[in-house]
Amino acid sequence: EAEAGASAEDGVWIAPTSFERSTTKYWVKTSDVLLVVTKILEHVPCLIYGRKKPGKARSKAQMLMDTIDPHASYWSWISSLYLDNQSLDCYHTRLRRDEGAQLLRLRWYGLACGKEVFVERKTHHENWSGEKSTKKRLGLSTDQVPDFLGGNLKMDKQLDALAISGKETPEVVDKLKTLSAEVQNSINELNLKPCVRSVLVLHSRCSYHTFLSLFRRMNDVFVALNCQPHSSLAAHLYVHRALC
Repeated sequence: EAEAGASAEDGVWIAPTSFERSTTKYWVKTSDVLLVVTKILEHVPCLIYGRKKPGKARSKAQMLMDTIDPHASYWSWISSLYLDNQSLDCYHTRLRRDEGAQLLRLRWYGLACGKEVFVERKTHHENWSGEKSTKKRLGLSTDQVPDFLGGNLKMDKQLDALAISGKETPEVVDKLKTLSAEVQNSINELNLKPCVRSVLVLHSRCSYHTFLSLFRRMNDVFVALNCQPHSSLAAHLYVHRALC
């Protein structure tokens, strides 16, 4: 599976706040998985969520061996909390792939929430619309989530501070302000609440998702190899009280 992504040049990989996504999926025979991974690793490094990129002494071959080693310690979790109402309007419009159908969720990396939670909005567009499907996200501190969902937190001042400090451009800040207001309006108008939680487990055997970042500095392509979906997560779930 390949899609657009983003990264920080140094340190921990950082996902983009907004991008147009175009996804292409391929079936790979189980017997060919190792060959496919080997071919990809000839050109791109393996990306471990939340882990700083390895030093130059760490070869791609070693990364591959760690990937297939059952005792390797590369574990990563991506938690998502989806917002919907009692009628599951968001779910049904997305399932029908209605033009303009939106998905709203909270996302964080790890089982328990850390310092930051992302509010994400995915919008589906049909080919005839002439628009591309998009994904946009806004970062919040964990303790801000209840007030944001309740409409009691306005993000303008906090976002203005990003522009003043030079962490974001004024253009990006304006887009984040618009996103924040639109998401809160949708939550209010559709009476959206936290509804369904999912956890994606990224680990190091062939019952895992290997994420490979192509052209990391250019943020052009993001490749995910899903060898075997993880089906027994219930015992591992933990919901942070601040999100309830």
